[in-house]
Amino acid sequence: MAQRYCQACGNALGDNETFCGACGAPNDLPAGGNGAVPSAVPQPKQGGGAAAALAGKKNLIIIAGAVLVVVIVAIVIIHNLTKYQTIDAKDLVRVEFKGMDGKGTAVAMLNTDHEEYDKESGESEVKKGSDFLVTSDDEDYKDRLLGAYSKADSKKEAKDMQEVIMDTKKDGELRNISFDLSDEDKLSNGDTVTVTVDFDEDEFKKAGIKLENTEFEVEVEGLNEVKTIDVFDYCEVKFDGFDGFGSYSVETKADIPDELKDYISFGRADYNDNLKNGDKVKVEAYVYGNYSDDDGDVYYIKTKEDNYYDYGYKSGESLTKEYDVSGLKELSEYDPTADIKVEFSGVGPYKISKINKDGLTPEIADSLSFDYSWDKEYNVGDSVEIKVYPYSNLKDLGYKLKGSADSDGYYIYNITLTEDMVPVLITKKDDVGDLNKESEAYFTEALENFKENKKDSRYIGDVTLSEDPKSWSDFELEKTYLVTAKEMSAKDYDENSKLARIYKVTITDKKNKKYEAHVLFYGYNLVKANGELMLTNNYINCYACKKKLGDYTKFFEDDYHFSKDKYTVTAVS
Repeated sequence: MAQRYCQACGNALGDNETFCGACGAPNDLPAGGNGAVPSAVPQPKQGGGAAAALAGKKNLIIIAGAVLVVVIVAIVIIHNLTKYQTIDAKDLVRVEFKGMDGKGTAVAMLNTDHEEYDKESGESEVKKGSDFLVTSDDEDYKDRLLGAYSKADSKKEAKDMQEVIMDTKKDGELRNISFDLSDEDKLSNGDTVTVTVDFDEDEFKKAGIKLENTEFEVEVEGLNEVKTIDVFDYCEVKFDGFDGFGSYSVETKADIPDELKDYISFGRADYNDNLKNGDKVKVEAYVYGNYSDDDGDVYYIKTKEDNYYDYGYKSGESLTKEYDVSGLKELSEYDPTADIKVEFSGVGPYKISKINKDGLTPEIADSLSFDYSWDKEYNVGDSVEIKVYPYSNLKDLGYKLKGSADSDGYYIYNITLTEDMVPVLITKKDDVGDLNKESEAYFTEALENFKENKKDSRYIGDVTLSEDPKSWSDFELEKTYLVTAKEMSAKDYDENSKLARIYKVTITDKKNKKYEAHVLFYGYNLVKANGELMLTNNYINCYACKKKLGDYTKFFEDDYHFSKDKYTVTAVS
């Protein structure tokens, strides 16, 4: 094949080269398409200057034509390059971060107009998204749309371009574009997430869209700052009472932060009130204002200040804690038989008349119940069984009974009777002394009853007043007598030994006339028991009232309860 040369500048051409590589001028292939060309390089003709000028002009025309072709090609190329609407993919994507710092999640979506909550104002406000994704409900829809799609010749063309980006399938998934995130969970503020945008190149090309920057990074931000707390740091457990009978209470500590006071409280998770040191009790925390993560597994406290607290609670778990019981006081062991007295009746063998609890403190006396065999008779040397039942308030006083309780809760004590414990009937005046406090009170009460009964009467025994009584003087003890039966009777034992007293009193009637009276009182069964002189019967008989003390000499001889054939009346004082 013969060598081809450029018709404009003479540069050698390839067999099928249509444009000169040196000057760019177009060169047609020879007829027949076989690439045959003249064998000789065209030379300028030899001759005069006119011929040379003609040849140069011809060459300029050829060169200009070649340049025109190049310009046309360049224009075509530039047009092809600039006819597309170029969009930065980052403008189309919004990545939302939700949840707690360290446990945040990320979701990528189209960056349309959307609402965002403003913590400072407490209200939601509309945030503008990308103008490429503006919707028709925006008041500046047309301006934003045409401003974004600057390559579009009309609003319709702009909407068609936008439709390719926003078109969705029936299930709501975007049809022509999707987003992939390098990390979607367990995120913390300050982390970096890579966003990769995948799209249907053919559809975008048809729509005249060129998508650039399809992989970019975003920084994680806006996740809720979380403070980790142990709610039981704000719980105070108090133990009270005595070892074996303790109880506990639960309170919220005073130093709990103010913003948490309305959100945390505590309560007992069990109700054992018979605690001993070393036991365990359970406390339950109650938390209000819960805010769960997206999975609903982990819960947080969200305060009104929009602060978040991780308090270690997960769905399905119980928020409880066990505490060791400590600090309960030891109960003092108490033997009640050391402070009680067994009182008897009769002349022997004896029956128990009562348990005297005067030696107990009132609080302890109210905390104990005593029981015994009331129909059993005892003598010196016998063992008396006393059953004691402690009420629950005994432990509140700091005591527990000595020994062990039976199946009914009673503690059993046995007291062996000695001579100083059983009653001794008083038959000698030398054994008569001061009555114990309780027996003395019998007489005091009898005197008051006598005065009350006679306050409206002019007839007081053998003493008769002209008018009703106006006032009484104090009763003055004049004489004390020991009255003992000449024959002791087990059946009528109250009559075996009596203590009689005569009191002098002055009565003033309503005319202010004064009368002297001598009143006889006596009580039954004078004995000495447990080292005390006492009457075993609380009834005091007000038996007679005489004008003179000497009037009783004859009275004692004839009266049934004092007659000399049955009783011996001995003046004691």
